Amino acid sequence: MYLLDTNVVSELRKLDASRCDPNVAEWAAGVQSQEQWLSANNRLRRWSQARIGRLGFER
Repeated sequence: MYLLDTNVVSELRKLDASRCDPNVAEWAAGVQSQEQWLSANNRLRRWSQARIGRLGFER
């Protein structure tokens, strides 16, 4: 089981745009998705960053 840090999640989100760090992409490809976990803290942090970004954009 792997508890993913925020920076790893951020890199994995770049996979579709082909901007992901190749080492992170290679590691993730070798680990089953059932073994990759996020903490509630990571989810909350992502949500709050997105919310703050939207609020700043609306101003």
